This record gives sequence, C-alpha cells and structure tokens, in this order.
Amino acid sequence: MRRTRGYSSPVPASLDRDRIQGIVHEIGEQLAGDWLLIGGGLVALWLEPDRTTEDLDLVGIRGAGHTTRVCAALDQLPETGDAALRARRARLRALVTGG
Repeated sequence: MRRTRGYSSPVPASLDRDRIQGIVHEIGEQLAGDWLLIGGGLVALWLEPDRTTEDLDLVGIRGAGHTTRVCAALDQLPETGDAALRARRARLRALVTGG
C-alpha cells in the first residue's frame, strides 16, 4: 500500500507491464468513451517492456479540441528510423482521428 500525505492507496508502488495491460483492459471494458494512455504507462506498453511506473495517466480524446491537441503532441515527437515505432505512431494517430 502506498501512502502520500495521509492518503492510502491500494495501488502498488510500481506497476509493471503485465499489470498495466490488465488495468488498461479493464478500463476499456468499464469506462465509456475514448481514452489515450500517456506517460510511463504508454512507454512500458509500447517502447520499454521492462519499465515500471507508479501511476497511469489517461486523457479523454473525443470532444472539443482533444483530437487536435493529441495530434499536435504527436507532431512534436522527434523523427525516428525505427519502422515499428513509426507504425505505432501512425496507428495512434488513426485511433485518435478515427481514420
């Protein structure tokens, strides 16, 4: 159990890739709407399988301005020679834009 300024959370202090995948699956099953995982959770799932994180950051991606902001953030990422990473970015853009 984690304690922060008097607040106790049953969330483990570190989430590994398997736990993140499980949580993301449950979110997909239980929350309505379209959500984007960002931060350390995204890195652990897509880029660095051995990475852990302390929390998961989700952003709603439908609605006023969300799509534009997410696409603008994708446009700021540095170019990469990694074909797999380019393909993941393209899939993410397609998910966000519905294309």
